[in-house]
Amino acid sequence: MLKLIDVFWAYILIGILILVGRFIRQRIWVVRSLYIPSSVVAGIIALLLGSGAFGTIVKVLIPHLL
Repeated sequence: MLKLIDVFWAYILIGILILVGRFIRQRIWVVRSLYIPSSVVAGIIALLLGSGAFGTIVKVLIPHLL
């Protein structure tokens, strides 16, 4: 069962990802010109940092740490 602190950290992580997505959207002209929202950019970053993409790369490169 989820504790309140887990929900708190999930909201903090979502907020940080949206801020990073907004920063990337402001800096990269192509993303801004295609009208891609900051939340979509944040979702793409979250998917890339998750266990499916970045986690797999880490497991392959450094298997003895995991």
